[in-house]
Amino acid sequence: MVGGTKGEKRKITFGRVEKQILKSEFHSKVPSSSFKTGIWVNLCVDVRSFYQYCYPEDTFQTIEAISLGAFC
Repeated sequence: MVGGTKGEKRKITFGRVEKQILKSEFHSKVPSSSFKTGIWVNLCVDVRSFYQYCYPEDTFQTIEAISLGAFC
């Protein structure tokens, strides 16, 4: 969960099913197909840039939670 200056909590998730970034008012789904699988990798995500792309009308302010799922 991430929050912006408007005080709204939003969610950005990565998934294998999505072929392109899907955006709605409070949720965004980003394809994880470009992540390498079957090997150990160091994954670094620029949360501020993802937030700005998904919600250009708001400014990134906080991260409330980070969760890792099965694809990691």
